[in-house]
Parts: sequence; C-alpha cells; structure tokens
Amino acid sequence: MTKVRQAAIDLALFQLVICAALPFTFVENPWLINFLFILAPNYITPDRSAFFIRHITEQLSAFVVALQKFLRNRTHLTLSLDGWSSRAKDEIYTFHTTLPSRRSILTHGHVFKGLSVTAAALCDVVEKHIFSLFGPESYSAVAGDGGPNIRAFKRRISAAYIWILNVYDPCHNLNLFLKDIGKLFKAELSTVSGISNFFGQSNLGTANLATERKRQGIKTGMKSASDTRFGSTYIQAKAVKECMPALVTCVQTGDITKRLVPYLTPGPAHYAFQSQLDSMIKLLEAGANGITTLEGQNTTCADVFYVWVTIAWHLEKLLGDLNAGLSSYRDKVIAIYNSRFEQMMSESSHKIFLLAYFLHPCKFSRSLNRIN
Repeated sequence: MTKVRQAAIDLALFQLVICAALPFTFVENPWLINFLFILAPNYITPDRSAFFIRHITEQLSAFVVALQKFLRNRTHLTLSLDGWSSRAKDEIYTFHTTLPSRRSILTHGHVFKGLSVTAAALCDVVEKHIFSLFGPESYSAVAGDGGPNIRAFKRRISAAYIWILNVYDPCHNLNLFLKDIGKLFKAELSTVSGISNFFGQSNLGTANLATERKRQGIKTGMKSASDTRFGSTYIQAKAVKECMPALVTCVQTGDITKRLVPYLTPGPAHYAFQSQLDSMIKLLEAGANGITTLEGQNTTCADVFYVWVTIAWHLEKLLGDLNAGLSSYRDKVIAIYNSRFEQMMSESSHKIFLLAYFLHPCKFSRSLNRIN
C-alpha cells in the first residue's frame, strides 16, 4: 500500500472516530481491524496513542490556519466562554467567537488540570491562544455567565481593552432569578421532584399514569428538571399540576410511595400543596418564558431589557391582585427582582441593555409615545 493511500485511510478513520464521538479504543477493536483487513489487506492498523496525538495536532494546526484566514479583517466579534468539570475534576473551558451574523465558532478549548481557574488564568489563555492569533482589536464584546471567576475575567478584559464591552449573560441571570424564586418554595419543589422522580424510575407507575392520562384526556406527561437550569423546574411543576387529576386516581392503585400519598390524596395536605404549587408556577412563569425568548438566535440587547420590563409588569399584575393569594410573597419577590435586575445592569458596560432599548428604532419610538 502506498503512503498516500495509508494516509488517506488514516485520516478517514480519524474523522470517523471524532465525528461519530467514538472512544479512541475503537481503533484497536478486533472487529474493526478485521473489517479493515477485508477492505484493504495491506493497510497497517495504527497504534492508538501515536495515531491520535499526531492527527489531533495536525488537524488543530490546520484548523487554526483556516480560522485565521476566515476571521481576517473581520470586526465587531464577540468572545464568549463556558466551563464545566470532568469526572476527574479537571476544569474544561471552551471559547467561542460569534460573528455579527450570529454565527458562533469554537475558537479554543482549554483543560485546567489541577489548577485553579482564576480570572487571571482565563485572561492568560485568551491572550495567548485567541488575541495573539486574531487580534483583540477584532473583538467588540465579551460575554459569559455569572460565575465569580468569569465575571472577574470579563472585567479584566474590558479594563485592558477598553473598546471591548462587558455583556452579562441574560439567560444565566434569569436562571438565577428563577432559582431565587424557587427558594421560597423549597418544600413544594421537593414534593414536585419526588413525584417526578418516582415516575421516572417506576415502569409500572409510568404505565398506569399514561393509561389514566389517556382516559382523562390529559396530553402533558411528567417532565424532568435539570439541577442547574431552573426554567426546567417551571416546566416540571406545571406538568405535575396538569397531571394532578390522573395522579390522584393513580394513588388509589397503591403505586406511589407513602411519603407522597398525602399530597395526592384529597385532604388538607393535598389542597395546601396544590395552592402553593399554583403560586409557584405563577411566579416562575414570566422568567421561564423570558429565558425561552432570549435563547433565540436573533436576540438583541434591547430585547433583554424589554423582557425584564415584561417580567416586572407580569409580577406587578400578579402581586397586586388581592384574589391571586400572592400578597405574602410581594416584598420578597420584588427584592429578588430588583437584585437580579441591578446585577444585570451594573455588571454590563455602560448599562448596555437600557441603552440598546432606547436606541432601538421600534422600542425607542414607543417609549417616546409613552412619555408624550
């Protein structure tokens, strides 16, 4: 087999493993080796370690060259980053560059192995691996979530490169707003989670509930919730409320744990839970819908401010309604709203969301009409 042919198969095998998200050990699988032998008897199956180190290095170098060419002379780029922990407790961060057209490109990935991910460490990575290649002058904004290290990192970048705007992540901010509201309903959230988890783990319970839902014409089933995405908590709680008639019927079969039975059997605990569940859903609704709105690809800074104004209107309407039964939450909810709103405004450059709202052609004209 020629070197050119060997290299072509090597590259195709590498692309297969990476793009299909297969484990690196796949190249040593005896069934794959047999498959390759039948297709190309003279093909030399590569050593796993050397194979991936070489190809990752080659492809990364080629990617950087292509990305440099693609981003050359482009302006008003936005730098964003996100991080998470591996099972080995290493901190992994990805850095993205977003074009004005809203196209986002993975620009760099970095593993902080056994290191503390400080603002200084993040700045060092950006300056060495991004700004050195593409130039800081190409960027106009930096965005990220509300983690203390990322907030400090963004402040450092904006201070060092004064033309780069610091933009607070609006979806993350709303997520924290929902988390704060949820703290007012810890007991109810625990019960909602318990009910959902039961049906998530019980095949018989799920089958019984599905049958009863179908009989009663309830289209929505039980939903799971993420520990960090509190908009999903609203979806989960709403699903429990909508499934409640079917859940109450299912209790009669004895398929639900004893701890949850009082909340799903007509009686004081059941009615109190339903009342609190309804209050929680009403208070979470506007924020959850706001996250869904702002996760759209064409969202602007003006939209962020408008969403927060809409949430304020919704909450004022709820908390001001004496028949809604939410007056006891009024002071706490307003304090939570004001705190997260102030955080969004103060931790972004030049109150950018308010500024964008009044500079927006449509929203600005409506604001003037209200003033006049």
